[in-house]
Amino acid sequence: MTWTITDDTPSQRVFTRPLNPAELGFYYDGKFNGVADVVENYLTVTSDQSLFHPDNVSRAWKTLKGIFPLLGAAAKELESETPSALVVVSERDLKIARPNDTTFRLAQSEEEVHSFVDELIGGPRQLSDELLARLYICPRADRPGHFHALFHHCHLIIDGTSALAMIRTFFDVLSLPPCSAVPDLQTRLTLCAGIDNLNPNKHLSNAQIRWRRATGKIIWQMQLQKPRVRLGLRTSSQFTHSRSS
Repeated sequence: MTWTITDDTPSQRVFTRPLNPAELGFYYDGKFNGVADVVENYLTVTSDQSLFHPDNVSRAWKTLKGIFPLLGAAAKELESETPSALVVVSERDLKIARPNDTTFRLAQSEEEVHSFVDELIGGPRQLSDELLARLYICPRADRPGHFHALFHHCHLIIDGTSALAMIRTFFDVLSLPPCSAVPDLQTRLTLCAGIDNLNPNKHLSNAQIRWRRATGKIIWQMQLQKPRVRLGLRTSSQFTHSRSS
């Protein structure tokens, strides 16, 4: 399940990749129940409120989409085909600020922000096949200089580890001057392979996989049967006593 170029027009290339079984599970969980959607709430306190000017936030999000292209991807369900859904990355969509990519919402208190997060999780779904990730910025009316950044995304495209990397990169980009360098899209997509492609045994036959598992189990059992040597560690008091003697 590798990426395929379906449109090679310069600066408007379109890449597609079939969803693997695990990704299909996250896709339909989100599509029908919204249970695979995630909200990350980060509170930022700054004396430079221009960092969260809408233009600067939009710039940072567009840059972030270039670094993490699945943020600007779409999902496409196929009828009567296998696989039944694709992830689609349009080079054009990564370079523009799409409607609802970033949204500003004034909050009167921290409790109001938490209520909004609950609404995003339990209320009508705010994500869709065309919008797999979005960013909400909630300035606090009761605390000037306090901004909540709510990263709302489908688990289909981001897990816990990649979310931390993505959010840290966002705040780095937000606080730095604009950079003219644009990451190569095809190179970035090589890092967005399906988990099936990361399996080192995928090229082996079933018989070879069973043989490797059996061999590994035998080696593990032999390791358990080896005598263990206990290493005694002297405490600091023992060490002091030995020196005085």
